[in-house]
Amino acid sequence: EQQQQEQVQPGSAPPDASAHPHHRTVRALLWVLAAVLVGMLYLTQAEGMSAIDAYYFSIVTLTTVGYGDITVKSHSGRIFLIFYLFLGCLLVARAISAAIDSVVEARRKRMENVILRQRLSERDLFTADA
Repeated sequence: EQQQQEQVQPGSAPPDASAHPHHRTVRALLWVLAAVLVGMLYLTQAEGMSAIDAYYFSIVTLTTVGYGDITVKSHSGRIFLIFYLFLGCLLVARAISAAIDSVVEARRKRMENVILRQRLSERDLFTADA
């Protein structure tokens, strides 16, 4: 029984990162949505905010805009926000990164297809080799 190892070509993604770039973006956005929902749940229950205010506050907080028009009043709310802001900013940054990766990967694939479909003459090959 012969086992073959997967070889990674230069410029290609490693096997464990084989998920489609759009799937990574969707997963990252779902994590951001989960963070918004956790924030909303906490803020409505512990701080007594309305659902709209909690949603608005969560979005403004996670995007680091921070208008300051709505604030938490309790010490426990402030402690929650320390961790929420840190984790939430990481999740938003990951979502932005995944979206950019998706766009860049799509462009790379288009360029790769254009290059691979070109007809090259013998002279082109010798010129490229020099």
